[in-house]
Formats: sequence, C-alpha cells, structure tokens
Amino acid sequence: MKRIFAAALAVMVLAGAHAQTAKRAATPKELAAIKDSLQSTLKDADSLKFKDVDVSLDSKGTLCGLLNAKNSYGAYVGYVYFFGAVFTEHLKEPVAMVLSIDDGDTNIAEQMCKKYGMI
Repeated sequence: MKRIFAAALAVMVLAGAHAQTAKRAATPKELAAIKDSLQSTLKDADSLKFKDVDVSLDSKGTLCGLLNAKNSYGAYVGYVYFFGAVFTEHLKEPVAMVLSIDDGDTNIAEQMCKKYGMI
C-alpha cells in the first residue's frame, strides 16, 4: 500500500512540473534589439549588460534572461530577470519587446520565465 501511495505521489509531482522549452541563446542582433527597446526605460542604457539570454524555438519568440545596468548613482544594481518577446520573421532586423523586469519588490519576470519553461 505504501508503494502504491508513493508511486501515485510521484506521478502527481511529475505531472505538475513544467516542461522545459526548447530554446537557443540570443544572437548579438537580438541583444541589440533588446537594448534598443530599453533605451527610454533605463537610467543608463549604455551600461546594460546581459547574461543567460535565451529565445524559445517555438513561433512565439519568448525571451528570458538576466540584465544589469547602472542606477542614477552610477552603480550597477545587480542582475535581475527580464521577460519579453523577440520578432524576427519577415524582418531585416529583429525587434524586441521587454514586458517585465524584476526589481526589489517583484519577481514577475522570473515567474513568467519559469511558467514558459525558459529557466
């Protein structure tokens, strides 16, 4: 009976796990498009650094990664998650749209990246 219960519990846990999405690393052109989309949002967009930026291989172009930039005091704030989309089909250059950037109060971008299996 214990074995049956343990097996049923394991199936429930595995069924609730999110599948990992097929993804690839963002290209330099896609990173430039992300930077362009953040020009008016960041205090110092020229200081922008990226880490572990991935794009989903499905047609949605889901975009997740970490970014770091300087604040108004000139100090880097530390890497935080961002979530968005990148569009490339039928375009000469990619276009990116960042939908959420985590800050000290929220972690919506990280949650969305997890929900879509990007991290």
